Amino acid sequence: MNINEINTSYPGKIVSFNPEEQTAVVQIAMEGYFQDQYTRNEKYTISPIIDVPVHFPKAGGFSITMPVTEGDDCLLVFAQRGIDQWLYENKQEIGLVEDAHGAGLQRMLDRTDALCFVGFSPIPAPITNFNPNDVELRNADSSQIISLKKNKDISLVTTANVDIEAADVNITASGTMTLAGATIHINEG
Repeated sequence: MNINEINTSYPGKIVSFNPEEQTAVVQIAMEGYFQDQYTRNEKYTISPIIDVPVHFPKAGGFSITMPVTEGDDCLLVFAQRGIDQWLYENKQEIGLVEDAHGAGLQRMLDRTDALCFVGFSPIPAPITNFNPNDVELRNADSSQIISLKKNKDISLVTTANVDIEAADVNITASGTMTLAGATIHINEG
């Protein structure tokens, strides 16, 4: 890292994703320029960042997950201090990293302390068929959509089967229930 460099946030692309650890290898979407007393603005490629924790909403014993694939866009934010002990040991402390001379260092805003938020997109690659009125859980081609609508309706659309596995299924309707073109088999046990 250049001594004058302060990393705050930058877009990137997923190179690979580890679903067991929920970490990624991420290529930062920028090039580096080197200059010293002999060289001015020499372009170089920045190496991908490894073991970057990927954000999924998670709290209270619940989480929302989604596939993360090569080429997905993301936003990298860089922690103010080193995250090694938190990331690898689940400790709530920064700790010291020894340099080549054995001196303890506390990294600050370093590229190696990146956190990844998936879901950001550049303007030329937006979510297609975006619904500005309802909350949706959906796939890219809109062939599977669960919508929470402003009028309090819930809509489920799919071109495939809907499977429900449960101990009991209770359906209560105060209005009408319509099954179009359906065959219902009820096994009484």
